[in-house]
Amino acid sequence: MGDNKISIQEQIRKFFQMLWWRYWPGVKVKLVWPEEKTFVVDSSHPRWYDVGATYVEYTSVDPNDHYRPWLEKHIGKQDWDWGWTMEDNDAADNLLTLKVCKSKSKYAILAALQWSK
Repeated sequence: MGDNKISIQEQIRKFFQMLWWRYWPGVKVKLVWPEEKTFVVDSSHPRWYDVGATYVEYTSVDPNDHYRPWLEKHIGKQDWDWGWTMEDNDAADNLLTLKVCKSKSKYAILAALQWSK
């Protein structure tokens, strides 16, 4: 396949993501886009690269770095039990939308209490 073509797997993933956001019952909450933060990780972290050190520091504003560990611990798998996107005026308001499946909706309230404005 050429570089500019989307793979079939990517097309299927986008299709199911569209279905999840449009039809899957759940609760949506608005969260604050995370502030820049420095993380310290060891060799068990996916961002680890071996430079002969015992730990690596990096800064990030990615919601996956800030919110995902808590969400996966309490709710479940991303894009199955929860997911996020930018809706409406989220970018201008420095927000992102978190959607949690209906069976885990109580955690949406906890996330909103922790990370909303």
